[in-house]
Amino acid sequence: MAFTPVADIVAMVINELSQVAGVVTQKYSAPIIAQYVQNAFMLEIEEVWWPDYMDYFTAGIDPASGRLTNDLVGSISGIDDYGDVQYVWPQNSNVPLAAFPDTLNPTNFQSSVSTAAAGSRPVYILPDNVLPNRPFRVLPTTSVGPVTVRARQRPSFPFSGSTSVGIDPLLLMFGASWQYCINDGTLPAQVAKYELLTVRRRQQMITNFNNQPLPLDSRLPTDILEVDQSSSFFIPATLP
Repeated sequence: MAFTPVADIVAMVINELSQVAGVVTQKYSAPIIAQYVQNAFMLEIEEVWWPDYMDYFTAGIDPASGRLTNDLVGSISGIDDYGDVQYVWPQNSNVPLAAFPDTLNPTNFQSSVSTAAAGSRPVYILPDNVLPNRPFRVLPTTSVGPVTVRARQRPSFPFSGSTSVGIDPLLLMFGASWQYCINDGTLPAQVAKYELLTVRRRQQMITNFNNQPLPLDSRLPTDILEVDQSSSFFIPATLP
């Protein structure tokens, strides 16, 4: 998806709400609407793993601490938030590492790993904020890397008019319009209209992301699945 400047989305909202055109009107409403666009973006970025903000990283592991040995930095931003980490795979594995359970004692888990083979394989990830752009560490701490990470990037805040966003502009326009109508004390029907359009557009975008053939068993390589694609793939139904 092409990235869209925030100023363009603000102009879309002004037109959508049928505001009077002119320098005076826009001087008052544009900064407020820009804040609503940013609010809508912050809500949506948490709702879906939007492909345009996802990236893959490879990181080594320090066998003394289990921490990453290099920063996770993509073309949009670095990864600082543990919540932005979707998957972490150990080397030569398609099975992602699990999050360390809150009910377990990490010290006891580390001491229970006795054999060299078990101690060299990553098993869990857990949050770590000691170093920037390295939001997690692995257990056991004696694990051998590297690991592959799929994580979400974020643009810098606050937005300016020249900030470009990779979430569908129509979705952000509906979300910003909904916020504006609520705060403006407008008709309840108009509030409901933009709320419904926001939900509808979000569903459409999620469906669009799933319109490619998906392997029923991701453990098998693609060349094996190509033997019989009719039984190995399915394509999700699109919205009517």
